[in-house]
Amino acid sequence: VLFRSWGRAQALYGLGRLATARGDESAALAYLSAALSVYRAVEAKADMARCLAAIGWLALARRDLALASSSLTESLRVSVATGQRLAVARGVEAQAALAVAAGNLSCALQLAGASLSLHEAIDEKPSAAASRRLSELLAVAQSQLGAAEADAALARGRALSVPAVLSLVATVPSQLPAPHSPELSGSQAAQAADADHGELSAGQRPAPDPADRGGLTEREREVAALVARGLSNRAIAGELVIAESTAARHVANIFAKLGYSSRTQVTAWMTGHEPQVGS
Repeated sequence: VLFRSWGRAQALYGLGRLATARGDESAALAYLSAALSVYRAVEAKADMARCLAAIGWLALARRDLALASSSLTESLRVSVATGQRLAVARGVEAQAALAVAAGNLSCALQLAGASLSLHEAIDEKPSAAASRRLSELLAVAQSQLGAAEADAALARGRALSVPAVLSLVATVPSQLPAPHSPELSGSQAAQAADADHGELSAGQRPAPDPADRGGLTEREREVAALVARGLSNRAIAGELVIAESTAARHVANIFAKLGYSSRTQVTAWMTGHEPQVGS
């Protein structure tokens, strides 16, 4: 019976990963959540950690930071408890991405450095995507913090022990922006699959002023114009020839600067603005 249950969970997990690859994030989350329930029931710890990580990355892409934090943190702790060294290295890498979402570049660099050290300890190179994310993080951090401080944060992370890493990870959730509510439903949720879950009613936000640049940079205005056209983060990345994680970061910055929580609100704000999208 346990083996049949585990097999069902494996099938659900596979369907979740397939839905993720196809961009159907709502279906992916449903499949992965169902798989996780079965993994918990049969106490398949390593598979639990893997499934939690998949849910966490998916939630991070959707800007559901509360779910991303809880899932990625549980995944990391299960991996540590079960001695899955590669999973631990990847879990710390995921926490670095979460720290970027929290806006704490120093913490993100320390976690990225710790992940590099953990990968080196088992003679395993980070994935190409992880290396790309680190390069982007380092470039942004060097620009905002200064090269010396950014390099020092990365070096501090390399020297951290696993318990010290877990202590640092525990500080990340408190730095995340507060979630918005209520949750989108039905076709609205499907249309905003990679946006924040909450969409506030018109009366809860001041009416957008089309003449106000909102403090957005030129690149952020380009991204906002593409958001207004209904493009997902992945499609924006393809349009601007940038990494999907970079597109997601731009969208997050736009939300933060405008004080909005959904792509629909950004679209309304862009009304009256002429898109300035580069090739």
